[in-house]
Amino acid sequence: MKNSPFSGKKVKVLLLKPLLGKGNAGEIIQVKTHYALHVLIPNWVAVIYDKQTENQKQTQMNRIAKLKEEEQAQVKSMLSTVQAAWGLTFHKAATEENKLYDSITARSLLTYISKEYKIQLQPSNLKIEKIESLGDYVLNFNYQDISEEIALHVVRQEKAE
Repeated sequence: MKNSPFSGKKVKVLLLKPLLGKGNAGEIIQVKTHYALHVLIPNWVAVIYDKQTENQKQTQMNRIAKLKEEEQAQVKSMLSTVQAAWGLTFHKAATEENKLYDSITARSLLTYISKEYKIQLQPSNLKIEKIESLGDYVLNFNYQDISEEIALHVVRQEKAE
């Protein structure tokens, strides 16, 4: 890849969807050209931000607004599913003193939610302290104009036989 004409070069992109740790839909960010061309653009996460895109920004913003509505519907569906199940349940390995072998952070919860409910969230959407022991916790969830408290139950993982 060292001989690539894109090696080390960056390009501006307009995000169509939130990108974990980088920005939300509608924001213009700089990323490596190779990443933009081979990951973001083929997956409809972003478009190259150039003069043509700048001129078509209103069309792009309308598309982003539609995507945000769809994502908000997904978030509402996820929240109703979680509330119907009385919260999220995490099965974790723990010591006899109920201390977790590996802690639970906002990032690990986001990874779980993204995989389980097929939605992309940002670390700023969840407010929690690092969880290091079994028990029940309350998470503060914020997404656009949605604010909810979510119960989190951390229970002992059953040992494999």
